[in-house]
Amino acid sequence: MNKPQPIILAGGLGTRLRDVVKDKPKVLASVNNKPFITYLLDKLIFAGFDSVFISTGYKGNMISEMIGSRYKTLEVYYSNEESPLGTGGAVKRASKLIDKDKILVLNGDTYISPNINKLIDKIDQNTEAVVTTRVKQNTRYNSISIDHNNHIISFNKETSKKSCIINSGLYLLCRKSILEYSFDKFSLEDDYIPYRLIKNKILSISFTGTFIDIGIPSDYFKAQNLL
Repeated sequence: MNKPQPIILAGGLGTRLRDVVKDKPKVLASVNNKPFITYLLDKLIFAGFDSVFISTGYKGNMISEMIGSRYKTLEVYYSNEESPLGTGGAVKRASKLIDKDKILVLNGDTYISPNINKLIDKIDQNTEAVVTTRVKQNTRYNSISIDHNNHIISFNKETSKKSCIINSGLYLLCRKSILEYSFDKFSLEDDYIPYRLIKNKILSISFTGTFIDIGIPSDYFKAQNLL
């Protein structure tokens, strides 16, 4: 497949992390003396990408001032939300600036260890997909149900303390489909994916390995020992 266009979602308010990461977007939270977002940018470089869009919102100027228009070999572009649009709305806004058919969406506060190329190479050109992982004990995330062909059946609203499959925060989506979605403010998980599942198959690409989410203080502190 031709390489999709990466978009990093970096517009969240980060309210749950505010006690330990004050006065800046959570993607700039320091992990081993590096802004967390730079781990994602380095991962894209390793996978051979040459450009990235960063969707900003809360104190987005701090991100653009720190990262600039170029990070190592990556050309960096910005799509800024004047008011919160939700994850889906942020992707739709950024997609208006993009000319590629497929987009690779990365949550700005999560990190996975596998090579991105090995994941997206498993996906057909015309298929949308969510990268998933299994956790042994789940207290934070909505679970995902999949069928025997690894197609997603549903994103479940309730959390479960038992082992289950969860969304890792990485999506491969069709730009045209995002742009055709009727709303401008919406969630990928709660709105767009369930809407697409009604008529289309969405693949679950699973991996085993490190999954990091710095969204709450306890997991942010754990990340210091994982990256």
